[in-house]
Amino acid sequence: EELELQRKQAIKDAIAEEERRLQEELELQKKLDAEAAAAAEAEAEAAAKAAQQSSEEKVDNAAQELLNSFAPDVPSENLEEEAETQQQSAVSETPLPAKPPKAPSRTTSPPSGSENTP
Repeated sequence: EELELQRKQAIKDAIAEEERRLQEELELQKKLDAEAAAAAEAEAEAAAKAAQQSSEEKVDNAAQELLNSFAPDVPSENLEEEAETQQQSAVSETPLPAKPPKAPSRTTSPPSGSENTP
């Protein structure tokens, strides 16, 4: 009977050890799954950021091409400065409207040979 108790206890110990090992394995698998999910999320964020940068670069390039089509002889790094200079010079060079010429006064005598001669 003592041997039977020892055998049962050995079986219980083996089962407990197997349960402990399985529990550790499950915890490790959960940890690995969480790390994989975090890595996948970080990769997706990096891909989205790269796509956004690519889109922004495409927009910037298209805008630059459009600007170049209007001013192909101006280097791209000087476009903003050139536009500001042109705007300032346009303001300073705009002439003031000329005063309209004075109409001749009606009190003056008409020149000889005009239609008002009797």
